[in-house]
Amino acid sequence: MNSPRSSRISLIATTMLLAVLCMSPIVSAQEGTPEAIVPRPDDCEVEPRELPLFAEIAATPIPTAPEPTPAASPLPEGVPAEDVVVEAISGTVVESIACRNAGDLLRAYALMSDRMLIWLFGDEELIPGEVQALLDDRQRVSKPERLAVISVSDVIMLPDGRVSAVVVTENPDHVFRDQLVFVDNGERWVIDEVVAEQVTPRP
Repeated sequence: MNSPRSSRISLIATTMLLAVLCMSPIVSAQEGTPEAIVPRPDDCEVEPRELPLFAEIAATPIPTAPEPTPAASPLPEGVPAEDVVVEAISGTVVESIACRNAGDLLRAYALMSDRMLIWLFGDEELIPGEVQALLDDRQRVSKPERLAVISVSDVIMLPDGRVSAVVVTENPDHVFRDQLVFVDNGERWVIDEVVAEQVTPRP
């Protein structure tokens, strides 16, 4: 039976999330329902993280993210994000899923903040072993099984400067609805927190 930490790793690694040609249909999801987009493994172009993941911040405690609720929570208070931010958030989602479809976890982790990774693995001391186990088992997802992006919607600028968005993805077996929070790391928007997650089996 999977541990809670293993379940988090499995779900987030599967659902995460700059294919420019894919951008418009996803952004338009705030006004309609576009067709699903399957990010290609070749669209995973971000520079990968290096191991060990936390060599430079081992002595600096990072606030932990709360456990996500099993269903979507009420949307946070804030103002609608500008189009340029919506496009950037969508780009991160598309590329993170492209990296997952490619089985390239170090590049996928480059699209997550340190805070998110520490929450994902549960404990800084466990990260080296768990990362290595995942890397040893990595493989490109077969085309029929790849994760697809359905929508990135309700993109809200939060009072603390971060951005919340509802991301819906799917694979042949499940539909995933995640409320994610992104933070600007100075180079791009990366995934910083999972507020709510809901998994629905496909009929």
